[in-house]
Amino acid sequence: MKRTAYSAFVELHIEQGPLLEKERIPIGVVEKIAAPSTLRVQLTGVGGHAGAVLMPDRRDALLAGAEIALAVEKAARSTGSPDTVATTGVFRIEPGAVNSVPCRAWLEIDLRDTRLQTRNAALKRIESAVQKICRKRRIQCKLEKLNVDAPAICTPSLVNAATTVCNELGVNAKKMISAPTTIHSLWPRFAHDDDLHPLPRRRKPSTGRILLSHSN
Repeated sequence: MKRTAYSAFVELHIEQGPLLEKERIPIGVVEKIAAPSTLRVQLTGVGGHAGAVLMPDRRDALLAGAEIALAVEKAARSTGSPDTVATTGVFRIEPGAVNSVPCRAWLEIDLRDTRLQTRNAALKRIESAVQKICRKRRIQCKLEKLNVDAPAICTPSLVNAATTVCNELGVNAKKMISAPTTIHSLWPRFAHDDDLHPLPRRRKPSTGRILLSHSN
């Protein structure tokens, strides 16, 4: 695409959350897009028959994972930011038998906020909690950061334009934050990589997003 072929990128997206539908507002004008980070945690304990391994001797990977999931929730709730959210969306165990102590567990954790400071503080708390829990339960742990992305601020002129048009048309609209999708996750890379996009390094594209309530 030629550099002169566009002036901005605006994404139209169905809202994935419940806010617009709950408040019966048809349009959401996004101001900020949350900064996502993803952790993968692999836990290795010691398995055994449920009837043969006594409780003091257990090194249960599932229980360590359960404690970690609760620590993730606590970290998100204690940042002081209303935009911090955290989800342990993947939790798998082996061997997965009713009469066997779980010897391995895998968790994947999604953490995001519109502010880097609070997101990163929560990330550190989660990492610290993982190490502490695994030491206490004598569990081996491997922790990977799959991504630690920056938030995106929608171009104010696009936000104002969308809000103005809604007002002129008599359509109720709500300014809000949003989760990242492909285009907004890639733009920071595109703006700094000549191989991925023809934009000059110092030029950042104007971007915006409009959300539609799924009840409309």
